Amino acid sequence: NKLEDGEIEELKKLKSLLGLKDKDIDEVHNQVAGQIYKKSFEQMIKDGRLEKKNEDFFEKLEQDLKLPKNLAEKISGEARQLFIQNYVKKITADER
Repeated sequence: NKLEDGEIEELKKLKSLLGLKDKDIDEVHNQVAGQIYKKSFEQMIKDGRLEKKNEDFFEKLEQDLKLPKNLAEKISGEARQLFIQNYVKKITADER
């Protein structure tokens, strides 16, 4: 879902009314978009597989959210690491 022109104009008015700077807006946007991307990524890899169609989905999601590439890579890297850590914990717990 993308913002329509009217919604963008309303956000610009709100930005002006609140006296927000572009940097503030970017920070909030990256936080919200990052949370959406992270939840989606964690959900998609919960079975331990990331297929080509999923990678295509995340590329489109990254573009739709206007998420900076470095932030998307950081989020996906952290999610992968967390998955591996949890997997190793599960294996070692099962062996006991």
